Amino acid sequence: MARPATKNQSKPQPRAIKNVPRRELYPTGEAEILLCCGPKFLKEEMDAGRIGYVIRGRYRLVPAYCIDEYVRSISIKATAQ
Repeated sequence: MARPATKNQSKPQPRAIKNVPRRELYPTGEAEILLCCGPKFLKEEMDAGRIGYVIRGRYRLVPAYCIDEYVRSISIKATAQ
């Protein structure tokens, strides 16, 4: 049987704004925030070679310049159409 909701639990909590500091290499979670995408989309783009990444141990890290180039390339495609 589920617990009854208290007054604090019944109200939806506002989402916290995620501040991502500027750095050279971003973990995939922060790259998702910067690109406003999900993990599946980011992995597909990295596997297709559209977003570059660096492997460090067992983690994929996305360089800042790769994020900048990706955004620039998709904005060029959007303006060309």
